Amino acid sequence: MTGGNADKTGGNAGKTGGNAGKTGRNAGKTGGSAVSGPPLALAGECVYPDNVGALMTMRFFYDYECPYCKAGYEYLTGLIGGYPAVDIEWRPIEAHPLPENHHPHTYLACQSYYIARELGADMGAFHAALFQAVAVERQNVEDPGTLAGILTGIVDPGRFRAILESGKYAAQVDENNDLAYAKSGVWFLPAFRMNGQKLDAAGGAGIRSAELRDFLNRAYAKE
Repeated sequence: MTGGNADKTGGNAGKTGGNAGKTGRNAGKTGGSAVSGPPLALAGECVYPDNVGALMTMRFFYDYECPYCKAGYEYLTGLIGGYPAVDIEWRPIEAHPLPENHHPHTYLACQSYYIARELGADMGAFHAALFQAVAVERQNVEDPGTLAGILTGIVDPGRFRAILESGKYAAQVDENNDLAYAKSGVWFLPAFRMNGQKLDAAGGAGIRSAELRDFLNRAYAKE
């Protein structure tokens, strides 16, 4: 990956089909709608109990195959405890959706975030395992069996595969892609949005911890 979503022409705006033909994909969907299941933003998330009752929501757009997103995630988890009024709205998206010839495609990996939450997983352990397997080891997460194997000990593999293969959260990932590329002006990953402020990775460089801290301070001050 060369700097987030480099070489993307116009993000996913106008994308009709994307991963058409892939299990669970809603071909021709533009925008989509939230599917049934847990809410997009649980106050505090599983790994940030100090943020229960948060007053502000920050959207975090990221992909598990992106090493810059892995670094951004690690910066975020190190900083967020200092901002108890901020809740993270996790938005996993595809940095390189089909038909882009860039592997591994992460359509199923993005869905697995919502499945893990539904199954009550330790989300810190989930994120660590998936970022390591995809961004570092480049495992083939286009295969449901590989995904289930990565998450052994974090989720029940049988229940995980059943939900994944049902396509329950496919529409949610479509919605995330559309929100990022067509509606939020995301170009490089990771990307953050809060209180009218935005922070996007620089192509080929990602973000620095100090940049994320400055973004949080700016957005926090606007409240």
